Amino acid sequence: MKNMLRFVTLLLSTFSYVQNVSAQGHFVVNTSLGVMKLISPLDSWSYSRYKINASLIPEVGYQFNDKFYAGAMLYVGILNGANANRYFESTYFAPSLVGRFNFLPYISNSSKMRLEVEGGLEVLSYYTTLYNRITNAKILQVPSNRGSLSFAPGGFGGLRVTIPLNNYLGLSGGYRFHLVNNPWIDGVKSNPDEFLSFLHDFNVGFRLSLENMLKKNEVRVDRKKYQNLNAQLNDLQQNQQRLTASNEAKLKEKDNRILALTKENDSLRAYIASLNIEEEDDSKSGQIVTTSGGKVRGDKKQIDPMEAVKNKAFRIIVGSFPTQLMAQTYMEKSPLNNPDMFVVYVEDLKTYRVVYKSYPTRDAAMKDLGKVRESVKSAWIIYF
Repeated sequence: MKNMLRFVTLLLSTFSYVQNVSAQGHFVVNTSLGVMKLISPLDSWSYSRYKINASLIPEVGYQFNDKFYAGAMLYVGILNGANANRYFESTYFAPSLVGRFNFLPYISNSSKMRLEVEGGLEVLSYYTTLYNRITNAKILQVPSNRGSLSFAPGGFGGLRVTIPLNNYLGLSGGYRFHLVNNPWIDGVKSNPDEFLSFLHDFNVGFRLSLENMLKKNEVRVDRKKYQNLNAQLNDLQQNQQRLTASNEAKLKEKDNRILALTKENDSLRAYIASLNIEEEDDSKSGQIVTTSGGKVRGDKKQIDPMEAVKNKAFRIIVGSFPTQLMAQTYMEKSPLNNPDMFVVYVEDLKTYRVVYKSYPTRDAAMKDLGKVRESVKSAWIIYF
């Protein structure tokens, strides 16, 4: 009995795994009542202790698609029969594996019925007692130990038809022919060479399909289609991220360009305004000497722009011009009185910038920026 329970547990675990790996199928539950007929010399049913050779056949399985099905079932029933002198009574259990193939779609695509051929393997476990028909005395029992069962491995094949009653319930019936490797089911061995037993099985029951019994808020989706849609969604999201990053980079580039043009425009305005500024009196400030290096007075040291930008520093820019002449002119006429001013060419922007002064730190540059903006509102700090 323990071995049989382990076998059934293994079958249920197997079908649970199948449910997880297959998304296109569904579970099916069958419950049938059967009438068995053992081919035996003790085949008479006309005696007082005769009982119908009935069996209960619960079954659970998995319908992979419209055609293929695999399941596990358990026969539980009795067998009995008699001849003129003896009769037998047998109780049996038979866990089985079954496979079915529905070939009706090859005949009619429109029919919702199922016409299936089936086959399977089973292990029939039984206990049989043989009696004297006249005295009811026990002649023998198989197996001899009352607390155990005799095992008979075998197989079966048959035909089954199912008529749908609604979307999930159907009426089914069929025939199976069983062949088991044990001649003692009826307690009689007709000849020494006999080693098999044969049984006819007629059964009828109900087939319950769980495919259409999902909750109302659930929808069955094809796994492959879902995976394809999910992959397409991921591709679209990645493309969107790439486009967003590209657009952000372009917008940032445009913003930088607009900022540069704005500063250049402000510098041009400052240059135009500086043209109206009168030159300082030479008697007060000394003669102004114009060089490519910058604005210096006669008593001040000239700034070499190449030397000034040799090392990176924080610099206050007060103007940006398209030509060196415009930058030089602005520097000479600037209201800012700083001998450290010089012009530097920025090759990337194709512009000439007027540097007010260089500082080792940003904080130092920020201290002078406010004072510079009193004269040049568009002045800014840059590190190069």
